[in-house]
Amino acid sequence: MKKLFSDRVKFQPFIGENYFKSPSKILLLGESHYSEHENNPHFTSDVVSDYIDKNSHSKFFGGMLRALYGEITDVNQQFRQLSFYNYIQEVVGPKHNDRPTDTMWCYAQAPFWEVLSVLQPDTILCFGKVLYANLPNCGEPGSTFSNDKLTIKSWKYICKKPIAVYGLTHPSYKGGFNASDYHELLCTIPQLNTLLSVV
Repeated sequence: MKKLFSDRVKFQPFIGENYFKSPSKILLLGESHYSEHENNPHFTSDVVSDYIDKNSHSKFFGGMLRALYGEITDVNQQFRQLSFYNYIQEVVGPKHNDRPTDTMWCYAQAPFWEVLSVLQPDTILCFGKVLYANLPNCGEPGSTFSNDKLTIKSWKYICKKPIAVYGLTHPSYKGGFNASDYHELLCTIPQLNTLLSVV
């Protein structure tokens, strides 16, 4: 089996079995892993697969799916169309309030570009305002979308093709994350409206 990523991608993305066949390639982007274990290239995929197989409660994954689809109907089916990647390529610590270092943010850029080159998503939903602010600043600003409840900023990369990045709040944010409000606003974005209609 051909190796998709080089060794610098320490946490390889979860790739749904129908992702590459989908006319709407959506990458869900998280920030980092928290664990006491050593780095494992399949850690990200294992975490997502464990959530799917056990159909367990997860504020993070559940929030992402509800923001995208509006509701969770069939976790396995819904994740088949998606990919998921954690930007920081090292375990940042054992606790959820451990934060990436400046070196970790810097190191994460090259693996990120490699992942984008392989996955070629049409859209990236970036979950976490701090993460969104620390993504590579090459490219150009996109449109801002808002209603009376929320505002979503966007950015555009060119990696063989245009890739739109939308900045959303982290689903576990203590200040609140309303997946229904995000879904309502995402459905008004022209590009995402087209994509969501075929997801």
